Amino acid sequence: MSGRRKIIRSLICAALLFVLVLPVRTSVVSAAASAAIKVASVSCEKGQTVTVSVTVSTTVDMAMYQYTLSYDTAVLQYQSGDADGESAGTLRIIKESASGTSQTLKFTFKSLAVGSSKVSVSDYIVCPTDIAYDDSLPTTVTNGTVTVKAPYQASTNANLKSLSVGQGSLSPAFSKSVYEYAVSVGGGVDRLTVSASPEDSKATVKVSGNTNLKEGANTVTIKVTAEDGKTTKTYKIIVTRAKPSPTPSPTPSLTPEPTATPTQGVTVAVGEQTLTLSDVITAQIPEGFEETTFEYENVTVPALRSLSGELLLVQMDDGKLYLYRPADNGFVPYQVITAIQKTYTVLPLPASETVPEGYIETVRTIGAEEVTVYVNSEDSESCLVYAMNWNGDCAWYRYDGEEATMQRVFFDAQPQPGTGTPVPSGTPTPKPSQTAPDGNGSADGSLSGGAEESSGKLSDMELWTLLGLSGVLFCLMLLFLSLYLHERNRHAESVDAGDAEEEHISLADLETAAVAENEPEPVTAAAPETGTEPADAPEAEPEQTAGEEALKVDASEPEETTGEEA
Repeated sequence: MSGRRKIIRSLICAALLFVLVLPVRTSVVSAAASAAIKVASVSCEKGQTVTVSVTVSTTVDMAMYQYTLSYDTAVLQYQSGDADGESAGTLRIIKESASGTSQTLKFTFKSLAVGSSKVSVSDYIVCPTDIAYDDSLPTTVTNGTVTVKAPYQASTNANLKSLSVGQGSLSPAFSKSVYEYAVSVGGGVDRLTVSASPEDSKATVKVSGNTNLKEGANTVTIKVTAEDGKTTKTYKIIVTRAKPSPTPSPTPSLTPEPTATPTQGVTVAVGEQTLTLSDVITAQIPEGFEETTFEYENVTVPALRSLSGELLLVQMDDGKLYLYRPADNGFVPYQVITAIQKTYTVLPLPASETVPEGYIETVRTIGAEEVTVYVNSEDSESCLVYAMNWNGDCAWYRYDGEEATMQRVFFDAQPQPGTGTPVPSGTPTPKPSQTAPDGNGSADGSLSGGAEESSGKLSDMELWTLLGLSGVLFCLMLLFLSLYLHERNRHAESVDAGDAEEEHISLADLETAAVAENEPEPVTAAAPETGTEPADAPEAEPEQTAGEEALKVDASEPEETTGEEA
């Protein structure tokens, strides 16, 4: 009996020990395993090829997946990719050796017609490596769309929007349908300043014949070339220069006269080039700028001033515009980015701004310009530029190279250690109104429907350990309950057996007493006849029956109890 009790105590202690050492985590965030299949939406022009990306993401490691892609064969024609099978308008993908939590496959199509084709996912299965989950994970699907646009038609507009001269006035007044004008200038004018702007901002203007004017008639031509590069129109200005006045002889003087400042031929260094400032603006006047002049090295130079009054543009002898930089009295190439019919002027990074944390400076080709940008990854399609918009506001912008769009971004200000001065945190934050969520409400188009990992989430090994220990504890509790019931039954049987034995002993004693009462009295031997009785003979005590003796014995002896009864 004592051995069984020791076993029971050992089992109870073992169960309590398992409970005490079991890792209890009160802040566990449990997330059901899931998967997501997302098709990226893209656009292209008719006749071009387009690549569609399909990403399979899971919250646990995947073992395999398969799905079917469907598309409109009237709009798209499959060219190449990661498909394992192809039929009319469908692609079958089967990956039996997948790994990790995210995989992206790419498929290339040729656009056949203007319109849109939905690229949808069906017949999908995503299986995890963990056997604790079912064969297929619950999967969220986001279908994509391929939009095919008509090919871009370059403009054939070669008209001028405005035409003016810096000396004299045109006759007749300018009209885009009038192609010949006249102007008279004094004899001291040997160069005519011409300002010409095209109707189409993508057209180019070239002015010639406006320098080294001779006495009499001179022809200045303004050639406008449309965006298509083929359509041209030529405007003419007949410049009549008067006879130069004779130069008076200098008057002798003991005081030396100051040397006259030259009005042309000022050379400047732009990067590794040496250029000469032009005294006439023949380039197209950009949107948001107007004609003006400014003093550079004691020389009055024709220039273009922004409407906000903060920027100045000058023209060099190569016919291009350059941005004046007051900080070092130098010039940098004038570069613009056109997005959604708006023009942004790329600016050198001012001293008040710092490069965002994690970004590096590099040069990229945007349009036809080599532009200084800032990237956090060399293979990223987007980049940061510091630019001024059409309203004269200077700020950071994110340029999307794939869609050729600009988006203004802001930086959270954080106090600089030891100064209390806010500095950029390095993480650009788009304006809420300009952030376009994808089909799943995610701005970055990451895993759709996937559960975000929490710092308190159990790993697969921890989950299995917890389940195993719980099972062991449950088995120990069942064993303890079984032993307890067994011992309880044995105790009940032992108590019943003791009661029966005691009852049997009592009946035997009563029978013995009854038999003793019924036996005859023993015969007493006769005393010798001597004639006289002994004087000192003791008086005989009354005889006791056998039954009385038995009862006396029972009353005098202590009652015996068994170990079970105790």
